[in-house]
Amino acid sequence: TLGDRLGRNGVQGYRWILCAGPFLSIIPGLLFCFSPSWQMAVAALFVWSLLLTTYQPVSVKLAQSLVPVCMRATAAVVLTFGTGVLGSGLAPLLV
Repeated sequence: TLGDRLGRNGVQGYRWILCAGPFLSIIPGLLFCFSPSWQMAVAALFVWSLLLTTYQPVSVKLAQSLVPVCMRATAAVVLTFGTGVLGSGLAPLLV
């Protein structure tokens, strides 16, 4: 994958993927908000959600590379559970 190719030389390649996906999702997000037709809005929403979630596999990979081998599954579960609780549970209460 693209994350593995960029990550061969170090952690910096993974950081590019973590930042590039959400940054590139700004354009489809604005297109979704200001689209003249519903067909374009649905297409922009698809691209927006696809780009916005590109950080998740790379963040799990980084979490697994920071812990010992015997704790990799635990690190992935804690990270995924934490983002799920914060994103789905606490964020609606704060907004």
